[in-house]
Amino acid sequence: MTSTEHRNPEPPGGSGDQLQADRELTREELAGTVQALAAKADVAGRSKQAAHDYVRAAQDRAADLAVRVRRTGEAWAGPLWIPIAALAGPAAVAVSVLAVAKSRRPRRR
Repeated sequence: MTSTEHRNPEPPGGSGDQLQADRELTREELAGTVQALAAKADVAGRSKQAAHDYVRAAQDRAADLAVRVRRTGEAWAGPLWIPIAALAGPAAVAVSVLAVAKSRRPRRR
């Protein structure tokens, strides 16, 4: 053996750069695992996030419903709504007159 083999031995399993890269990758994976476990352990944070998501979804559904109601209201306020409103008054008068006339009619025995 020469003196250079003792001073700079080749590590088993690959070069020094490859081992360094493997260590860095392992550290990143472990950091991700630790963060995932910490997130699972944070019950209060997860429940707050779930409540926030639920409220946001409800607000989105309410906004969509408001738009649909507004559009439906605009459609009803158009040409069809005016004749219905114009006929409602005379129809109520007609029903009232018929009710009064029927109540004054003599009953058959």
